Amino acid sequence: MSSDLFCLLIDFFLLMWYAKYGGGGMTTGQRIKAARKAAGMTQKELGEKLGLSFQSIAQWENDLRNPKYDTLQRIAAALAVHPGELMGLKDYGDNIWGPPDISQEELDEIRLRVLRIKEDRKELEPLQAKIVKEYYERKDKINHILYIIESLTDDGLDEVIRIIDAIAGNPKLSTLLVFEPYFKPTAPQQAPPPPSEGRDTTPPPDAPETASEGK
Repeated sequence: MSSDLFCLLIDFFLLMWYAKYGGGGMTTGQRIKAARKAAGMTQKELGEKLGLSFQSIAQWENDLRNPKYDTLQRIAAALAVHPGELMGLKDYGDNIWGPPDISQEELDEIRLRVLRIKEDRKELEPLQAKIVKEYYERKDKINHILYIIESLTDDGLDEVIRIIDAIAGNPKLSTLLVFEPYFKPTAPQQAPPPPSEGRDTTPPPDAPETASEGK
């Protein structure tokens, strides 16, 4: 396991510990309840926003169940708060949330990691934009082909299938690894061999009958 991955795992378990026990002794459920009341919502209203029953909200607030992180994000969005608030974490600015007693050295390390992530994301943005652009261009081409195909007669469809089969069978034009054409190729009929030139092909005459011996 690389050192970076190990550090990320340590950070993850620290965050999970503070989500349950951090934040001045409050639990995740108590913080959800406080944020809900601050937003002026009932358990039923919060459940309706999340597409859940009020019993689910009650179970979280009474610490009978602990929401998963993706659910916690949805709860935070519904209550217009940051997920870190519901996890008992402290806002250190620059969208960095962590345990309340984090040291300056640890904070500087986290800021450095966040900066690296932002730089990596910035480098990936042009590639992501290119992939999205190519996807939609390809989708437009396919939609155009489908629009044309809908107007073809049966004979026209047969011609299109023959052309597509020829293209699909070409490894330079298609990525199909296994391909079976729609129309099965028929074996050409073999013509009879031509007669040999300069050679008499007439069969020899039958030999004359001979008299039986002893007659």
